[in-house]
Amino acid sequence: MTPRMAARGDWVPVDALRPGDPPYLGGYRIERRLGEGGQGVVYLGVSPSGQKVAIKVLRSRLFSGDASAFGREIAAARQVAEFCTAAVLDVALDHDPPYVVSEYVDGPTLQQVIAAEGVRTGAALHRLAVATITALAAIHRAGVVHRDFKPSNVLLAPDGPRVIDFGIARLVDLTTTTGTTAGSPPYMAPEHFTGARIGPEADIFAWGSTMVFAATGRPPFGDDNIAAVSYRILSAEPDLSAIPEPLRDVVRRCLAKDPAQRPTANEVLLRLLNRSDPSPAEALEQGRAVARGVATVDLGDGPTTLPSLPRRKVLTGVGAMTAALAASSAMLWYRLTSDDTPATLAAEAPSSATPTATRAAASGAFPPPDNPQELAAAIDAALAVTPSATFEFDGGFTQSDWSVSAEGRLYHDSVERRETAFDMVIHYPPAEQDLGPEQMIIANGAGYALQRRNAKFTLDPEEKKLPSYARAAHMVVAMSSIQAILELLLATNRVRRKDRTYTGGVPVREDTHELVVRYLRDWGGASGYVNYRLTVDEHDLPKQWRVGWRMPYGDGSVLESFFTTRYREWRGDRKISPPR
Repeated sequence: MTPRMAARGDWVPVDALRPGDPPYLGGYRIERRLGEGGQGVVYLGVSPSGQKVAIKVLRSRLFSGDASAFGREIAAARQVAEFCTAAVLDVALDHDPPYVVSEYVDGPTLQQVIAAEGVRTGAALHRLAVATITALAAIHRAGVVHRDFKPSNVLLAPDGPRVIDFGIARLVDLTTTTGTTAGSPPYMAPEHFTGARIGPEADIFAWGSTMVFAATGRPPFGDDNIAAVSYRILSAEPDLSAIPEPLRDVVRRCLAKDPAQRPTANEVLLRLLNRSDPSPAEALEQGRAVARGVATVDLGDGPTTLPSLPRRKVLTGVGAMTAALAASSAMLWYRLTSDDTPATLAAEAPSSATPTATRAAASGAFPPPDNPQELAAAIDAALAVTPSATFEFDGGFTQSDWSVSAEGRLYHDSVERRETAFDMVIHYPPAEQDLGPEQMIIANGAGYALQRRNAKFTLDPEEKKLPSYARAAHMVVAMSSIQAILELLLATNRVRRKDRTYTGGVPVREDTHELVVRYLRDWGGASGYVNYRLTVDEHDLPKQWRVGWRMPYGDGSVLESFFTTRYREWRGDRKISPPR
């Protein structure tokens, strides 16, 4: 196993051991780090017999579930025959933190190879397809579901492609307390988003998506905005024209929305081997031989066809959108609070899925969302298409003479930096007579005062020694950014809705981290209550956002402060960058 590319849920390549890394785990000597990601850290280790192994150490916070349930599945994973897989060798569920030991495979990931060398074609693509479906057939034959099949879980070893980490995602599912499901959204099947049973069919969908990535350099439903990707997975049809036959027809069947319409791994393997006999054992042996390059496949003049399956109704229209919003809200919360960055693929071309599907996600054809999580996901999906708007802000504190107004343009990056950038003119309170209107840019996590020779200032809310112009910018960012809206919605248990206007609120506490709350806490301490009123348009894009802060005063009275932002002319506009 080699260091992997940086991606949400994938490993970040590292090498030397760090302070605090264990020299030993059980009887395994730790030599160096192989990678690190959201699930934990993976080390290169050496067994007492001298065998090199890969040791995945899971984060302690993930392991709070039923160890016996995972133990049964990992026991099955250890029985997976070694057909194009990295064998699971050892598991320590009672260790703190728990870890899983698997065969060490020396080779880059499929994701790394595509980024460095380009897409797979011809015999190399067919060999990859045969090898990976052979692995899934062996995994499924042992009664195991991979649950997180994707390009970074395919290693291209000297003896052929290998599939790794099967069964590991189940541990995260069983033990996570965040309410999210293990997996990588661009490769997740529709049932991941609808709450349906996750079975081998989901692996088949992920395999089809991975083959599209291998052939085109991008997943079939895009990898940009999570809410938009989930909607495309549920409702859009991918463009498979770049994939050659007979693989194209196989992939098309594997990407069926309804799991009952997808073939099994063994059926796909037989199809790719051009076999019609039903011998799974022989097919696995031939698949391994093809993967190792010691056998080839004669596709013949007329390839065999996959068995037909009964047609069943799939999710469409409002049902699909509702499922997508309900599922994507959990992933949106993960994305807003995660330090991981999205996958950077070799080709950052637009998704092959129809762009109108994303626009439909924010279309007025659907009824307004009824709860804050669905509303946040709907806004997030709409911003994937129209991330820029003109805005006007006005607000201030009743307990002081500090008030600010501003107008300009904003751009919300919901994919890379997950923050709102501003190009605006700020007007200061009358008390600041020496300060006139001032143009500022907020971008890439910093502020710039253009009339002060692009003076740069921090956006850290805990920074105490800030000039007046930076304090004014802080207020606008905290109260007007889309990030602030989404965070408050996701921190709210429920909202009241009248048409397309929503009201809700959250207490100001020491242990909360929402942008608005952090800003207010810096002004008045951990006290009071934040209430808000949000009006969205027919496309679920914000029109007006009003934040109120009620704070108890020493004499028993309650002080109220208000901050209002109006958004107009949402559009797909250029990003806002720092000044040169």
